[in-house]
Amino acid sequence: MGKRFSIKNIGPGLILAVLIFGSAALAQNWTSYTNFNQVLKLAADSASPRFWGATPGGAVLFSWQDTTLIEKYDNTNGLPNVELTSLALGRYGYKWFGTFGSGIARLDSAGSSWRIFNAIDGLLSDTVTALCSYRAYIFAGTKQGLSFSNDGDSWPGIANNLIFPNLQTINAIEQRNDTIWIATDVGLSRVSVDSMINNRPLSWHRDSAFGLGSRNIQCIFLSDTLSVVGTLNGATRLVGTAWDSIGYLSGLVVRDIAQKGDSLFFATNNGIRLYHQGSWDTLSSGLLSPSTYSLTIDGLGRLWCGTELGLAFLQQDNVWHPYRFNCIDGNSCFRVTCDQAGNPYVITRPQKEIQYLLSGQWLSYKQSNTGMPFSILERLAVDKNSSLLAGDWGQGLFIHNSAGRWRQYLSVLPAPVVKNILLTENGFYLAQWGYDYRDPITFYSYADTLYHTYWGPLETLRPNALAIDRNGTLWIGTNAAGLYNRKTNGLWQNFNETNSGLPASPINALSYDNNGRLWIGTANGLFYYDGNKISHYSHTLLSGTIISIKIDRANNKWIGTANGLNLITWDGQVLAYTQRDLGNNGSRLVSDNIHEIAIAPIDEQTDGIYLATGKGLSLLKYNLVLPRQALSVNVAPNPYRPGQDPYLYFSNLPSQAVVRIFTIDGRLLGTFDGPDGPEHILVINPEDIKSKLVSGLYFCQISAPGFKQTICKLAVIR
Repeated sequence: MGKRFSIKNIGPGLILAVLIFGSAALAQNWTSYTNFNQVLKLAADSASPRFWGATPGGAVLFSWQDTTLIEKYDNTNGLPNVELTSLALGRYGYKWFGTFGSGIARLDSAGSSWRIFNAIDGLLSDTVTALCSYRAYIFAGTKQGLSFSNDGDSWPGIANNLIFPNLQTINAIEQRNDTIWIATDVGLSRVSVDSMINNRPLSWHRDSAFGLGSRNIQCIFLSDTLSVVGTLNGATRLVGTAWDSIGYLSGLVVRDIAQKGDSLFFATNNGIRLYHQGSWDTLSSGLLSPSTYSLTIDGLGRLWCGTELGLAFLQQDNVWHPYRFNCIDGNSCFRVTCDQAGNPYVITRPQKEIQYLLSGQWLSYKQSNTGMPFSILERLAVDKNSSLLAGDWGQGLFIHNSAGRWRQYLSVLPAPVVKNILLTENGFYLAQWGYDYRDPITFYSYADTLYHTYWGPLETLRPNALAIDRNGTLWIGTNAAGLYNRKTNGLWQNFNETNSGLPASPINALSYDNNGRLWIGTANGLFYYDGNKISHYSHTLLSGTIISIKIDRANNKWIGTANGLNLITWDGQVLAYTQRDLGNNGSRLVSDNIHEIAIAPIDEQTDGIYLATGKGLSLLKYNLVLPRQALSVNVAPNPYRPGQDPYLYFSNLPSQAVVRIFTIDGRLLGTFDGPDGPEHILVINPEDIKSKLVSGLYFCQISAPGFKQTICKLAVIR
């Protein structure tokens, strides 16, 4: 049976427990940032002034009347997978979406309840490439053949080789006069719907390269009088019983066809082509991209087009009016970092620009608006001065300072490649590769504003990852030479397969936790160094290929792998977060292919875990305090006697604690920041409290990152 679930409006539901003592936070809250400007399929909703779009970043519901985005659907609000391939509007107001690898998602007419169908329900494959709705049936082209159903409870199927010999992909499905037309990568097949649904012998009519300009059929257009197919090499129309190629479209990939009156429109890889009363024209002026995918007609008779970079509708002067959604530009997120305000900065492939989210808007730095010759961007970091650092493969280091100025640093560096960046209080380290296989570590000092070069015992060091411990020792994970450290006295030490048990594989990630352990992510497992020896982390993880490791404020270890995200909690529990929610913990990870992790505080109790993945950027708002016990914080003297006791003392405070003192009716009298560790006592002078402490009972609220709030009662006696 298909999996059902509903989207419900979550009300306030967060009730203050006792006056000012805060509210319960959600354990998890996922957000997916994906690119939904590449509109592959469009379908107009005849019952309302809107249409639906299927994109590699999710589904969009768009008002053609107001030219506004009504809703975006992704893996956090209904879809099992953001990578959509196909779309069909069916009977009963159902909207059907085919996905790449996660079956079919069906949204009800109210737009509130989803049902998911996959191979467990009988689909021939979870990769669905084409959909067609006809009568009460939905027909689905999958990787393994054609499946169909009228209720979702059963999905009879026809294997690929029965549709067409050597068939690999079904690209499109259309219907006319009780006949299903199936566009494939090896030709066109037609079959009676009645024969299929009544389980009678099938009589196939097949057309291949002998009749068509190309065997790879991309789309089908059927009207009462026209039969036209678009191919990888132009288009062809059925004249009688023979196919006649359309010469004007030769050499173009034709992806969709639409008719308006006596005009035919062809969406191609190089703009829109118009055929009208025997004449051809090119309609590309105003398009955001010449790479076009989909066409539909709205209720005003306007033609809409989905392109590589957004939507557009055709105006009366045959110029396109574009519309671009506010979203990340590109789904393959390669790197991510955050600034002090928690704003994410992302490198997307092909690594030519930096995108960042500011006040809800996605913006970008690229060569055209910075003047910087970005080549292949490799790494990002934001230092304590709010400068954005961008390491490049071949163009050195780019820095965007807090004054808004960009500058390139290449000649001052000993090598042109910056593989990694490590921020410290006194400067930053660069892991560098040289074209001559001489690979230094470079340190920029804030004190003398100079770049200092450190050469290791091996010229071909190939450093991948950097970390620094409490003693100032620099640790370097390499591509093939194991793990090195460089002490403050300049001495180097190597840990390798022979002397430490580390595997002879690349070290991709290093990170120090709050207990002084160095975590080592390799292409062959997770390891840690406790100050004496290196040990293999024995608990089973999602993958042995460790890509990224980051530690949050509560000392939780976030492990990005090739097969999803693992969390090693502060107390040693191991959790798994995957796209398919294999850990059964509500995971809405947009993709299991994780490239990098970045962590930014959201509030005192919550960290934002940003995950750059192959299908977009995921954000998990993780509540740090739910797994923790409240600390036993003491306040003395208690009772407090003004005039007799000079100070108030709060002891056993965690690091970065904040103490707030309230009257019993909830009026805030003062906020006091506790000291950083190892000091754990806060001394408060009563003169710093807003009003005179009269006799009575007061509440003291203590909060700190990674811990539950603690409430102490304070009695005052005069």
